[in-house]
Amino acid sequence: MSALSYTDALAYYDCDIDLKHGVRAAVEQEIEAEKKNIQPRDYLPPEHVPFSQEAMAAVEQREADEITEETDRLNRARRDAQLRVGERLTMLQNRWAALVSKNLSLSAANITAHADIDVLNARKLELEAELVRLDANGP
Repeated sequence: MSALSYTDALAYYDCDIDLKHGVRAAVEQEIEAEKKNIQPRDYLPPEHVPFSQEAMAAVEQREADEITEETDRLNRARRDAQLRVGERLTMLQNRWAALVSKNLSLSAANITAHADIDVLNARKLELEAELVRLDANGP
């Protein structure tokens, strides 16, 4: 049997392949059939395009520039969104402060009104008591 000169890509290829008669020949036949179907040039750049480090560097630089542009666009969009949210937050904070101030004013007015009502009720009781006393004494 012939020695294989190519790298084994099959896990079982080197293990026990010669123990059963005809297994090595069948495996080699399958490998040759696969090699005929695969065209390595399909995975390589076209032959008319010369490969160079400069070309690869230009491609990588273009991709890096595109990523940088996308990053800048995202950062600008985030900044704009944060500014809009900040303006809204400031407006809501001012509105909240105004409502708290109004609430405190209403609470103070309510306390004052209750105090005035208490004074008026006390005055009413005094007047009712004086009216009862005047009625009892007669005209």
